[in-house]
Amino acid sequence: MNNDLNVLIQLGDVDYRLKEIEDLKGDLPQMVESQKSLIRELKSENDEKNIHLGEIEQGLTEKRHTLDDTKTKLDKYKKQLYLVTTNKEYDALLTEIDHSKEILSTTQSSLNELNSSKDVISEKLKENTIKLDETDISLKKCEEELQEALNESEEEFKSLENKRLGLEKKVDNRYLSLYNRMRGGRRGVGITTVHKNACGSCYNILPPQTVIEIRKGDKIITCHTCGIILFWENED
Repeated sequence: MNNDLNVLIQLGDVDYRLKEIEDLKGDLPQMVESQKSLIRELKSENDEKNIHLGEIEQGLTEKRHTLDDTKTKLDKYKKQLYLVTTNKEYDALLTEIDHSKEILSTTQSSLNELNSSKDVISEKLKENTIKLDETDISLKKCEEELQEALNESEEEFKSLENKRLGLEKKVDNRYLSLYNRMRGGRRGVGITTVHKNACGSCYNILPPQTVIEIRKGDKIITCHTCGIILFWENED
């Protein structure tokens, strides 16, 4: 058998096993990253809402002071009504009373709006905190499962990676480039067998002469349809 072809077949076996090991992880890496991203987003949102909540609290304090001051003035104006001696003074006090009542109404309305906003933000913070706790528990579970999967195959994975590096040095760069290019575009597979005179990757029937040449195994032959490297394996 052609030496380059022999090495590529071995490389294919190594890459197939590496892919199996990667598949053992399933979607755990994506789940871990997705949950970490969600936690970052929730924490960032909570930080913003806590800042907003602080601003609302400050506004509420100012509005309450305004209400207290205005009520104090209003009581004072009402008492002065019984002490005035002229119509002009009486009318002036009525104007001040009306103005104070208007301030009270506007301030109370603002106070109600701020309290409503505070309730909405507080409820959202509560929801986010619950979601954070749930996501954190789920993340830890996924990280443990992922680490367990990695521990089980870590030694074999490293061994295969080293074997792969050694095999790469034994094959012509032209064929290695072709193999890696096909591997990158066909779900991690760069070489495949012929099965019932068809390409094992795209399943297109191969010309009889091509099948004969592949069976000889004395040169690198690719599928005329998909371009993957082909080799012959006994179909017992």
